[in-house]
Amino acid sequence: MARFSTIGANNLRGVPFVAICLLAGCDDLAHALRGAALDGATEWQNSPRDLPMLTPIIAVVMTFSVLFTFTDFQ
Repeated sequence: MARFSTIGANNLRGVPFVAICLLAGCDDLAHALRGAALDGATEWQNSPRDLPMLTPIIAVVMTFSVLFTFTDFQ
């Protein structure tokens, strides 16, 4: 039970950082890709096309998350 509590607390601590970084990355996407919305596509239909462009941001966020997790060990 203690292990799951520690994992849950670590996840709750890291979610805001990951969310803000991914939202900034989504905001930085080229506006030319958003032209599909004019054709009637919804945001959920466009998201599979946006995910490969977020891979550099996801890599940085995952690196920082791992570093933050390892610095928690006393």
